[in-house]
Amino acid sequence: MGRQALQLPDDVLRLASAIWSLRPDVIVETGVYDGGLTLFFASLCRLLDHGRVIAVEIAPREGVREALAAEGAGRITLLECDSATAPVERLMEHGERVFVFPDSDHSSEHVRAELEHYAPLVDGNSMMVVADTNMADLAGTPEGEDRWRADNPHAAVESFLAAHPEFERVSRPSVVAEVSYFASGWLRRRGLGRAVASR
Repeated sequence: MGRQALQLPDDVLRLASAIWSLRPDVIVETGVYDGGLTLFFASLCRLLDHGRVIAVEIAPREGVREALAAEGAGRITLLECDSATAPVERLMEHGERVFVFPDSDHSSEHVRAELEHYAPLVDGNSMMVVADTNMADLAGTPEGEDRWRADNPHAAVESFLAAHPEFERVSRPSVVAEVSYFASGWLRRRGLGRAVASR
């Protein structure tokens, strides 16, 4: 739809497969950037004839609001605020199935705050998929930063899981190495359902 989505194609397919299987009532995306993935999520909802997207971005880029309004088929609500405190629950009804994709400020402190904020909304019938848990691996690349070795979304996930044994990482056995921006970021609540990441 003419907007960038900064994700690997394989990861986009993994997200699509998980959403198709889980059929969430609400997809919460934090960190909209150019709106491409937001529109992709809304397109999946339209194909499913079910669900909507709550997109959270503290400072939308030029043209993003207009693109989401024009191409989102009425399935996107944009909140312009800090994603770690966004009042998304005010836009939900009790018992709705919520899929969360945090992809905003990638500091471990902020990602951990997002996980704490959104975890109460997610049960075992859905997931949180934390973007860019591979950042430590990219610290030594030309575009990388040394601080990523310790300050990254993967560190936030590890810290969150250590403090929240009610959540678990969902993975699948594989005989080949997967190329992914967020292979270690698939999380669900234990024991409340049989959500499976179709990755």
